[in-house]
Amino acid sequence: MIKGVFTAENSAISQYIKLIRLWDGIDYVTQDLCITSLADEEEHRRNFMGYPAVYETLMEHRTIASCCS
Repeated sequence: MIKGVFTAENSAISQYIKLIRLWDGIDYVTQDLCITSLADEEEHRRNFMGYPAVYETLMEHRTIASCCS
């Protein structure tokens, strides 16, 4: 699931970059909206960056706990 989130975020980021280039010099309002959305998607991706490490740590503790019960 976590890998799916990264794939989705990267795909959205790629599309916003394309849209920003497409609207450059044509429609600055739309381009600005895309820039704002790009920043949001990049923030989402940054927020998820630590999740894989946290998940693996939790799974290790869960394995140890179930092993020792």
